[in-house]
Amino acid sequence: MPPSTLNTAICRFDEWDKPWRFRESVMATLDRSDAELFEQVWREAIEASRWTDSDLSACAKRASSDLRSRFAFLNMPAADAVARAAAYQWR
Repeated sequence: MPPSTLNTAICRFDEWDKPWRFRESVMATLDRSDAELFEQVWREAIEASRWTDSDLSACAKRASSDLRSRFAFLNMPAADAVARAAAYQWR
């Protein structure tokens, strides 16, 4: 799956009333190698050092920016979606 397809899989998630389903939902659409790549992105997104500020929206913005820097294939909407889902882990 090309990275653009991984971006699509991430951005396809639309159940924001159930954010805990994000990771599971994205993983269900990926083949093995892309699932491994997504897991790297997810682990980076939920890294505790990114979520030390009491303002979760500031942390999410920083996480999105960091993800785009670390994973050049991630477009802004995909990085934002991953960061948004990660923020729910830290609420």
